[in-house]
Amino acid sequence: MMAFAPGTVFRPRDSSRMSVEQAARYGPELANLQDRMGRLEPEILVDEARPKSSPLHDWFEWDTKKAAHKHHLEQARYLLRSIEIVYKDADQVERTTKGFHNVTVMVAGTPSQVYLSTPVIFSKPDLRSQVIAQAYSELQRWKIRYAEYKELAEFFKPVLEAIEKIVPPQ
Repeated sequence: MMAFAPGTVFRPRDSSRMSVEQAARYGPELANLQDRMGRLEPEILVDEARPKSSPLHDWFEWDTKKAAHKHHLEQARYLLRSIEIVYKDADQVERTTKGFHNVTVMVAGTPSQVYLSTPVIFSKPDLRSQVIAQAYSELQRWKIRYAEYKELAEFFKPVLEAIEKIVPPQ
């Protein structure tokens, strides 16, 4: 069974670090691979990309030292994304929330992506606004990602309208 109709255009998602050219090159290759293998799994992609002649080869970092460093950075990001904090609100109700948020701050005069704890985020209005804007963007992307599922449509409008009262759409 063909995964995509002929003439399908592949492009990078908004949140991707992939270029338009890369998406156009890799998308059809992934579709062909799925047609051939019946499924896609990370292990299959790595095995298929290993030969230098593979169209997927240049997507991967094959230098072991560089790849290990990138993997360690991803492990660090995962660690920061995986922690939540438990606290009691003003009414002494136990709540849980994300422990750390990724925000942009100035470091040595340069905008930098960093992680800061939720209490720090809550204490600084500019950082709090960033997180709310990120939440709004995530909801917009979620809405787009699942737009073809009409069962979800009724939920989008009130949620997005409520957030727009706090952060106007960008």
